[in-house]
Amino acid sequence: MIRKRLIPQSTNIQVTVPDDYVGKTVEVIVFSEEEEMKSNTPSDGKPGGIAELKGKLNLSKERYEEFQQYLKDIRNEWEREY
Repeated sequence: MIRKRLIPQSTNIQVTVPDDYVGKTVEVIVFSEEEEMKSNTPSDGKPGGIAELKGKLNLSKERYEEFQQYLKDIRNEWEREY
């Protein structure tokens, strides 16, 4: 894996890949460090906040109820008496 941070001097960046990457699928991602920091920070400022997941599942009312029942069922599978 090759990772390089740089400050572009124009809107163009040229990428040269190693010989052993030729013929393989590679992924090129361009984002600013500010974007990375924002995307990793939940809206409440706490790491791992559940609030960032709100609204991610666009389910119909029926699918939502099915999903809630599924969650209830799998939670019950793990209930044990000690």
